[in-house]
Amino acid sequence: MKKYILILTGVLFIPLFSFSQHWEFGAMFGGSNYSGDLSQDPITLKETNPAGGAFLRYNINPFWTIKGNAYYGRISGDDANASSDKHRLRDLSFRSDILDIGGNIEYNIMGFEAGNRMHRHNFSPYVFAGLSVFHFNPEAFYVPPGSSATGSWIALQPLGTEAQGTTYNNSQDKYNLTQISIPFGFGLKLNVFENYSVGLEVGWRKTFTDYLDDVSGLYPALGVLKTQTGSIAAEQLANKAYYYGGNGGTIGNPAYLATASNKLYRGDPTTDDWYIFAGITISYTILPSECFKF
Repeated sequence: MKKYILILTGVLFIPLFSFSQHWEFGAMFGGSNYSGDLSQDPITLKETNPAGGAFLRYNINPFWTIKGNAYYGRISGDDANASSDKHRLRDLSFRSDILDIGGNIEYNIMGFEAGNRMHRHNFSPYVFAGLSVFHFNPEAFYVPPGSSATGSWIALQPLGTEAQGTTYNNSQDKYNLTQISIPFGFGLKLNVFENYSVGLEVGWRKTFTDYLDDVSGLYPALGVLKTQTGSIAAEQLANKAYYYGGNGGTIGNPAYLATASNKLYRGDPTTDDWYIFAGITISYTILPSECFKF
């Protein structure tokens, strides 16, 4: 009978022992940023915002790891940061919170064994790539002209600021707020205690949309926008240089006024936007011995 109990115990607990030694869970604390039409440099450091999230890793062996993560951060951009008069006069700005849920495959270049800081594989740089689903919602700060109100943040996608779906731009629908991206990047891992590891990670997200900042293609014909959407806010946020004067007193300047026969670009539709998460990671490794601590 004792022999069968031992066999049964082994059958039940050996898989658990094997399973647990490969798992670690942790958190990321850092920042988020973006590259797009309202960021003339690859990264505008002053537009970096706090970001964070959680992750779960399954270490297949010292070199290969599967990671799932949920990160949350904010991206923002402002033409006031631009060095060119053209972009400063456009006078557009935005902010958007991003929820990113994804899965990656990591390759530990030197090999890494979580939970064993005395092992030779207790430090390694790594690279990763994968797939993410993300949700965004660009907003702009809106103060009606001549209003004494303090203003408020208003969602831009419902306004159709580039006349999406109107006779001026009927070939394009309003963009989806949930899309996919391809994350990739690099990092460092260091096992500092038996259970704990720390690291640094930088990850870019290649998207397939040019509307993280609500800017991509055409200025709308304001008459069309007003008639077909009925939104005064859409007019004023679509062409702030015309309505608010930008930074150079351009109120009434016909160079900023698109018409049915005069189509002007407010952004560059040939390139898609990117966003970035970077920060410090802290993780806890589930050691085999902990499975028997009842």
